Amino acid sequence: MRLPREMRMTSRVEFARVRKAGRSFGGRYLVLGVLYDEALPVPFKFGFITTRKVGGAVARNRIRRRLRGILSEWGPRVQPAAYVVAIARKGADTAEFEDLRRDWIKLARRAGLVPGEEGRG
Repeated sequence: MRLPREMRMTSRVEFARVRKAGRSFGGRYLVLGVLYDEALPVPFKFGFITTRKVGGAVARNRIRRRLRGILSEWGPRVQPAAYVVAIARKGADTAEFEDLRRDWIKLARRAGLVPGEEGRG
């Protein structure tokens, strides 16, 4: 899924704002940073951070593709007015897609981004 440009976090200022004013939720493979902002003109803005600590370029691109896949499934369920940053942790490059998906769902529920659903995750 390709997020529309207005729903992607592109500026360093946005990432820094989430880091400074938002809340973080840590999991095994991801850290989810969330900042709610009622003035946000789109339902949510999403950004990824995959540093060299998690692996080479191929591994980082694989993680980002997997996160986009998870977002294509769960994006419509995300509560409105939120900036969301997914930071890949060391080990995310070797994680199976399903493990990464479960970690994202668990963190998104803890952060209040998606409602809890029976039989999911």
